[in-house]
Amino acid sequence: MYLLGREIHSPKVGILSAYFISFYPAIFGLSRQYGIDFPLTSAVILTTFFLLKTDNFKNRKFSILFGFSLGFGTLIKIQLIFFMIWPFLFVILKDKKYISREILLNIIISLNIALLISLLWWSQLFSRDGLVIFHEHILTQNVTSQFVGNNFLSRLTFYLKGICLNISPLFTVMFLLGLFFCFRAIKKENFKFIVFWFLITYFIFSLIITKHRRYLFPLLGSIVLISVFGLLDSPLKKIVKKFLFYLFSF
Repeated sequence: MYLLGREIHSPKVGILSAYFISFYPAIFGLSRQYGIDFPLTSAVILTTFFLLKTDNFKNRKFSILFGFSLGFGTLIKIQLIFFMIWPFLFVILKDKKYISREILLNIIISLNIALLISLLWWSQLFSRDGLVIFHEHILTQNVTSQFVGNNFLSRLTFYLKGICLNISPLFTVMFLLGLFFCFRAIKKENFKFIVFWFLITYFIFSLIITKHRRYLFPLLGSIVLISVFGLLDSPLKKIVKKFLFYLFSF
C-alpha cells in the first residue's frame, strides 16, 4: 500500500494510506482468516503498482512484472480483472497521441504472460460446465448473494452500506470528505485516476446481480487513497494534521 501511495502521490500519502488501511475492520479481520479476499486485495494493489511503474508501458522490466502479477492475481480470483479495467485504460489512454512500436510490444508481452498464467486454471471456463458456473455466479442471483431485489437504486447503494461496515463509520466519513475534495481537484491526473478507479469499479459490481460485501474488498486500496488524497489537499489541512497527530499519539 505504501509503494502504491508513494507512486501515485508522495511518500506521505503512502505512509498514511498503509497506516489507515491497517485499521480497517475488513482488512484486520480478513488478514486473520483463511480466504481469498485478502490475498485478492493485496494482488490488486500490487498489480496496480506494477502497472503504474511501467511508465505507460515504456519500461520493459515492469511491463513483464505487471504481466506476472496480473496472471497470478487471476489465479487467486478472476474478478481481479474487473478491478484493473480502469487502471489499465488510464495508462493506455494517457499517451494516446503516441504509441510506439516498443510500447505496443510491451503491452502484448505483458498481456500474453498474464493470459498464459491465467489459462493454467481458467481454461476450464470454456467447457460446458464452466459456462454453467459462469452463468450461475455472474448472470443470475444465487443463494450466496446478500442482495435481494431488482431495484436499480438499491443495487447502487448496496455496496455503499457495505463500505461503511467494512471500514467503520469514522473512516467512512473520512472517505466521503476525501471523495468530495478529490472531485474539486479532478483535473489533476492523479486525482482523476484514483476517483474513477473507485467509481467505475463500484458501478461494474453494482450491475452484477450476485452481491456480497466482501466482493468489493479489493477496492479498499482506492478508498484509503481517496481519503488521504482529498483530506491532505483540502482547505481543512490544518484540522486534518491536528487530527492525525492526536490519532498517532493514541
